[in-house]
Amino acid sequence: MMRTIATGMASMISRNRHKDHETGLFTNKNDRGMKMYCGNCGEYNDNDAVFCKKCGNRFDVNPVSNKENGGHNKSVKSNRNTFKKVIIGCAVAIVIIAVSIPLSNLISLNTRYSGAENLLKEGRYEEAITSFKQLNGFRDSEERVNECYDAINREKYDAAIRMKDEGRYEDAIEAFEVLGDYSDVQQRIEECKNGIKQQSYDKAVDLMNDEKYEEAILAFEALGGYTDSDGKIEECKNLIKQKSYDKAVDLMSNEKYEEAISALEKLEDFSDSRKKKEECRKEIKQQSYDKANTLLEERQYKEAYEIFKDLGDYSDSKDKIDYMMDNTALPFYIAQVGESVYFGSYEQDNDFNNGKEPIEWIILEKDNKKMLLISKYLLDSCYYSDSSYESVWLTCVVRSWLNKTFYNEAFNAEEKKQIADTEIVYASDGSSTIDKIFFLTDDEIRDYLEKESDRATVATEYAIAQDEHLDERPLWFVRSQGHSGMAEYFDDDGTYISYGSHNEGGIRPTIWIEFE
Repeated sequence: MMRTIATGMASMISRNRHKDHETGLFTNKNDRGMKMYCGNCGEYNDNDAVFCKKCGNRFDVNPVSNKENGGHNKSVKSNRNTFKKVIIGCAVAIVIIAVSIPLSNLISLNTRYSGAENLLKEGRYEEAITSFKQLNGFRDSEERVNECYDAINREKYDAAIRMKDEGRYEDAIEAFEVLGDYSDVQQRIEECKNGIKQQSYDKAVDLMNDEKYEEAILAFEALGGYTDSDGKIEECKNLIKQKSYDKAVDLMSNEKYEEAISALEKLEDFSDSRKKKEECRKEIKQQSYDKANTLLEERQYKEAYEIFKDLGDYSDSKDKIDYMMDNTALPFYIAQVGESVYFGSYEQDNDFNNGKEPIEWIILEKDNKKMLLISKYLLDSCYYSDSSYESVWLTCVVRSWLNKTFYNEAFNAEEKKQIADTEIVYASDGSSTIDKIFFLTDDEIRDYLEKESDRATVATEYAIAQDEHLDERPLWFVRSQGHSGMAEYFDDDGTYISYGSHNEGGIRPTIWIEFE
């Protein structure tokens, strides 16, 4: 290659030069006019120059003088030698240039390679990658690029490992995932996931230890069967039940049996919960029984009755109720308006051998302390007054009979204490009497017993024996005065009769009794 360049340069110089055969001097054809070429130093000079402007060589242009002096051949020979030297120098220069260019490039690449290596050693991998790539495959630069990438991945991997070791599993997973399939990244990710689960597991265990069982159960359930999470869930549930059980036992100890039962109900078959519930119920009944007995002793019969009734067959509760029904005012406490109660006794079946029968009364009105009663049946027969045409309550015979004869016959001393005095207004001017036993007016009857069917009644066997008419048509007196001052009646079917055909009728007494 260098030889070709030298040959080309010599050819170019040869084509541009012209030799003067008379003087032996070379001239340049490219310049305007002819120029002389110095055979001594190769400098171009003007054609009319006598001396070379560079080396001072004298040009002898007089061929005669040269010949005469015998210097022509010498000058020519000298010029030829000089030309050869020039040609050789040009060739050497060309060779030097040709060699020096790739050599300088080689030196530059080595320098840049060393710089890239230094960046790699300093851990400046991104810069090193850029530098190695710019070498375009020089030496092992491509391998060095891969080495840089490996170093970057190693740094990221090591950083992710540190996160993992510090328990920062979420961050570590994110860092590992960036590395793709590098090294054992996938295994490390699984380890991080297990680490997260272990952290959650440990937290759930701490919740258990703090007796926060409900929260612990939620935490264990989120682990999806990790290690013994399912077993821990069951353990938490049992601990919750144990805690509730212990609380229920404490409530029992404090005699809070209803609350204890509520707590035990949630435990189903845990431990001896069913047995404890039965114990609580028994204790509740005993408490109620004791309370009912206390009320009975305090003569709070209604309240005692309600409790004994709720107790059912417990202990002797039914016997207590029977006792109160026979010996106390309990029937009056529990009976409601429209219902019947028994109070006093009077002959009714007309069989004197078996004694008097209890009198059945219908409750017309009631409050917490007393009630208004009317006999359910016609108990006897009596004249209303001495005169068929006078039925003034103040002086009538039946008033005296009710408050003396009947009063003494029907009630014992204790019962008489319960019968209240009642003011009876019998005249339009407000005149009144105070009586134990009385009749209602027709208006009062209609107010208390609105339907005729409610007012209907029959006479007892004893009453019929006193007045046989009561068997056929059991009329009964009211306090009101009818036409011409005659007594008024209600018929057996409840029909009102404003005047009577005679002065005798059935007795259906009314009383107020106090049962406090």
